[in-house]
Amino acid sequence: MNEIDKLNKAVDSLSEQKKKLEIALHYTHGDADKAKKMISGAYKDVYAIKARFSASNTFGAFLMFFNIPYSSLIHSCVVLSRSYILEDIKTSLQWRVFEEEVEKFNQEGNYDSEMTSKMRDNLADAFVIKLTGDQRANELKKNLELNDEIAANRVIKKFIQDRFGFQNIDLSVDYEQISSLDMELFSITSNKIELKKQSEENKKGAEEPEIEPFKDEEDELSDKDVQHIIQGALILAPIKGKSISSVQIGDRLKVNFTTSSSTAVSIAKALNAYEDGNFKPISARVVSIRHLADGGYKIFCLIAKGIYVRIEEEEDNIKVAIDGLVNGSEKEAVSFRMPVIFILAVIFIILTGTIILLLVL
Repeated sequence: MNEIDKLNKAVDSLSEQKKKLEIALHYTHGDADKAKKMISGAYKDVYAIKARFSASNTFGAFLMFFNIPYSSLIHSCVVLSRSYILEDIKTSLQWRVFEEEVEKFNQEGNYDSEMTSKMRDNLADAFVIKLTGDQRANELKKNLELNDEIAANRVIKKFIQDRFGFQNIDLSVDYEQISSLDMELFSITSNKIELKKQSEENKKGAEEPEIEPFKDEEDELSDKDVQHIIQGALILAPIKGKSISSVQIGDRLKVNFTTSSSTAVSIAKALNAYEDGNFKPISARVVSIRHLADGGYKIFCLIAKGIYVRIEEEEDNIKVAIDGLVNGSEKEAVSFRMPVIFILAVIFIILTGTIILLLVL
């Protein structure tokens, strides 16, 4: 895997981590510690309850995502049918497979729409915290936390009997403890949250953003696909460098990161530009350079797809390191030297030939 592939992989990983953090913060109501534990798999706040039952000539199956901290049903996937084929669905299946089996019945239309809708509505009504009356949600929570599956099954069985009037019920229930993040990422039926900029409440305690949003009037990167902007600085080369006033779009400069954020470290590691806690120079292509009214330059360079470095240079009279063997004035020098070398070589050959001819004669 080359450096670009490594970097793209690192960028994709960072984007995925950012997405997961947003989701986790949503479901933990802005608790950054719990959100980070949820991402690592150490905090599981949801029970995936898989149930299948039969009563008289009715067969049913449903998957409930029950949130333990808030004793409430987040989402349910339900199907009720007159078809005995539903009995073939095993609650011992992993929850994602179980959900696929239930949803397949719904997609094929082989179900009783009225009873299915009633079951879905009754689940939503029964398994939430109420100030008075039905305390089914708290009872289910208590039994699950005590790992008392028999008592938890009794709660679900009584719910079906009360809401549908069934007497003799054959019920199978299994449980899996997962996280809200698992549900959001892998459930095929749950309603997905809208990922957007975190609220001030969610930002509290969360990792600081890598850089503040870019607000210059010219907005140099407005037409670019920007995923991350890292603060950086130019590498100076007083003798062999290129004058900053001569730098143009397309030039490749040597730059260094000036922030120790996790994003900067990850990108540098992907480019083998991070060693013993220190950054090493990175090659970056200039996509925007602007001379500021009060002196100095603002430069944006592209490192890889979606990854930019922002440079704010206060000095006007400096020379900067150019990446590559031939750049700027050096290129002109090389282009001048090549014809001279060729002419001298021709003269040398002619002189050598003349001398040999005179010796022979």
